[in-house]
Amino acid sequence: MEIVLDSASKRTIQTLVLLKEGNRLFGNGAVASATRDPTVVFAELPSIIGKTMGHPTVIEYQKRYPYHNLTFSSESRQLAFVINGKEFTVETLLAMFLEYVRKTAEAFAESQIKTAVIIVPSYFTQAERRAVLRSANLANIEVIQLMDDNVAVALDYIRPRVKLAEEKPVYLFFDVGATATSATLVSYQMVQVKGEPSGEHPHVFVLGAASDTTLGTNAFIDRLQAYLISRFKAMHNLDADISKNARAVAKFRQEASRVFKILSANKEIQASVEEVYNGLDLRIKVSRSELEAMCADLVARVPLILQAAMDAAATSPAAVASTLSDIREVIIFGGGSRIPTIQLAILSATKMETLGKNVNSDEAAAMGAIYQAASNTRGFLVKKIVLRGSNRYPLAVTLPRISTDNGTNSVEGELVTRLLFPASNPFPHKRNIKFPRPQKDIFFQVHYGEVPENLSRYLNGAEAVMNVSILGVKEVIEKFEASGYSPQAVKTHLELDASGILQLSEVNLIMTHEGLENKSDGTTSTLKKFADGISNLFGSGEGKASEDKAQLSDAVEQTKGDNETQPLKGNGSDATSANATTTAPQTKVSKFFFCIGLTCACFVTLFDSFVLITDGRLGETLTHPLPFQVQILDLVSPPVESVGASMAILREYDAADNERDLLNEAKNNLERTIFTTLSDIEVAFDNHTTESELEELSATINEISQWYDEEGHYAPRSVVEEHLTRLREVVDPYKRRVQAFAELPAALTKLEELLTSKAQAISIVMHANSAHETVTASEFVQALNETLGKEEEEKKVGLPIYTHEEVEALKKLIAETQTWLIETRALLANCDPRVDPPVRLVTVTERIAALNAKLDYFGHKGETWFTTYKRLFDLKKVLLIEAARKAEATSSKYFVLTSFDNYCKSNH
Repeated sequence: MEIVLDSASKRTIQTLVLLKEGNRLFGNGAVASATRDPTVVFAELPSIIGKTMGHPTVIEYQKRYPYHNLTFSSESRQLAFVINGKEFTVETLLAMFLEYVRKTAEAFAESQIKTAVIIVPSYFTQAERRAVLRSANLANIEVIQLMDDNVAVALDYIRPRVKLAEEKPVYLFFDVGATATSATLVSYQMVQVKGEPSGEHPHVFVLGAASDTTLGTNAFIDRLQAYLISRFKAMHNLDADISKNARAVAKFRQEASRVFKILSANKEIQASVEEVYNGLDLRIKVSRSELEAMCADLVARVPLILQAAMDAAATSPAAVASTLSDIREVIIFGGGSRIPTIQLAILSATKMETLGKNVNSDEAAAMGAIYQAASNTRGFLVKKIVLRGSNRYPLAVTLPRISTDNGTNSVEGELVTRLLFPASNPFPHKRNIKFPRPQKDIFFQVHYGEVPENLSRYLNGAEAVMNVSILGVKEVIEKFEASGYSPQAVKTHLELDASGILQLSEVNLIMTHEGLENKSDGTTSTLKKFADGISNLFGSGEGKASEDKAQLSDAVEQTKGDNETQPLKGNGSDATSANATTTAPQTKVSKFFFCIGLTCACFVTLFDSFVLITDGRLGETLTHPLPFQVQILDLVSPPVESVGASMAILREYDAADNERDLLNEAKNNLERTIFTTLSDIEVAFDNHTTESELEELSATINEISQWYDEEGHYAPRSVVEEHLTRLREVVDPYKRRVQAFAELPAALTKLEELLTSKAQAISIVMHANSAHETVTASEFVQALNETLGKEEEEKKVGLPIYTHEEVEALKKLIAETQTWLIETRALLANCDPRVDPPVRLVTVTERIAALNAKLDYFGHKGETWFTTYKRLFDLKKVLLIEAARKAEATSSKYFVLTSFDNYCKSNH
């Protein structure tokens, strides 16, 4: 796992996008333009994505960057920047940046990358998380998971310290970032994963988290920027509104950022900006004490964040820390954590002696995300670490009371609200909503519940999340009632997935056959009584409360396979129609007893699926999917036309970038060819060209060089490539001539060495081991006498390895090559160096390759034959010695030779 370096070999990339005259620059490449032309440089895009104009963060953004024309587009239904009359949505700009990051990673890895884990602030709402996913989709990135930044840092911290989880420690992670300050209580534990027999795995539990979304380093820099402007105006007696000058604002902002960074390590700094406004310079001294004085109220808010995190942890289902003494260590990170006064505030609030600074503020979150991506991707073997994030916003559901068929009617329009996912609830997590005995279509709304105080301002009143409409209930009920089925409940399945996004996956109508209800005589089976008793014991809520309101119950399991009935394929006209489910209760019985040891909610939910018959048989349950519609309320997704327009913008800029890259490559090739040719004319070409050729070459190169200096920098790619092709057609023949004269002597020497050393040696060996007919090594050893003398043992020549024809063919090839070599050297010695040589360099290299291949073939053949011969010779010698030791010499000898014959035949 590595941190990607950009083209400038930097490990961090600023979130900057520059758009100017159809060109784009990103990250560190756009920093220089941030003060020259700030109106086309867009920063901090993730901070305003998924928001509206009235959001407090957007208002602060407009104050910080007053020169941007930021508006809310009625067409795309999202924030957009207007540049030269053209709208660029925030999602589109962020997609451009994500695409740039992906290409940077691909260039670093030298491989194609399609998937990613994207880090987002833990306080991001549903709308903001969906907006990030849309941007990633525009950038053609498949998002494995949206990962909260605090969880990513916590994962990176435990990654090399997994044994700490056995001690169940609690850590406080304090992040003072650019836009917000967050405190997160994390517990590391070793926990058994359901359904995995491999033992316990380290778990990361977020016990509680709190954030101040207006307290970040930006807030400190804003104060410092205002201070610099006021001092500058007082120094030069100015009354003008400097905020209307974009370049001046950008310069003050850049200098304030620099001063803030330096004051975190130094007591004072000289702020200096030349020609910051109307040719006037800024030169003042700023001390750390002045910064602390102007930001004292900001520092005072730090302990409040800690207390809010402790309060959130107290309500967490996995809470193991209730006091500060339970915290083992406080880990600080983020740019603002370097400020001494903030460190003192954290120490005072946590009553710690020291603060942990052993995480890399710039890379910790990225390394945690890399580990999570590897864990969720095939092909990577990493230690399994289970993450359990914390839901920052409670999600509730408001729904009407349902009229049942038992004669009890609810008040028309009466609504009830139930908590769906509480605050600090771990996720991923699944929940079900059950509407008992429905008679008509169902409508309900999911919205935020009672939001913690530290996030209520950030939510900005946008509490509604989605409206859900379950349609066709009455029609489906009437269809199945004809087959004897009666509705029991409508069950909706909602999930807060690993990315923290609420999903409505499916809605099912659960029905049972009417003949399976209790008989008219009022008798009840023993198993039914047992079921009712167990339900009452655990409070399943199937009594009076279920007759007038929807029931909320946990999913049976939080992983795949919730013990839900599975669809069966069938004819649409039958009671078991397509997309309907008929479940045999016997299967449910086995699952019921298997799950007894689990939670009470799991036990009761399984029991809810039972329908019993008075004669002792278990009945059947039918599950049929219902159509539903989800209407997003917090921030409506952009229409298809807007998405298409964003894709068109991305394709347009991608094409422009590709064209610019090709143009730059063509210009670089032309410049390189011009300069190398001018250098070769003075040195290399002088000895290998005639006077007329040199004049023609010089005239061509001077003409193209003059054109490039005057027009080439603005010429289109086709014209540049045309001049490059023309220049290469003139220069390449001379380059080949120079190369041939320079490399031919060495190539001929290499051929001669091949003939005198390798070829001659192999020829001698072949001549000594040739015969009219060759045999294999196994056949040759088998034909040897039974008594093996020392002469045969040391025999290395006279072996039938090669035929006489092969020996003569090699001799002929060597003789022809030697003759050709002598003639070629004579021609080369007498030729004019200003014309092409009598032999091409490629001809010599081809002869070397052909001769070398032939020699390698004969050499490998002899080596293989002789190795096999020695192995079989030694084997036969051992067999004969063993046979001689046997008492029955004749029979034993026959047995050994027969075995050896079979062995040789198998090897042959």
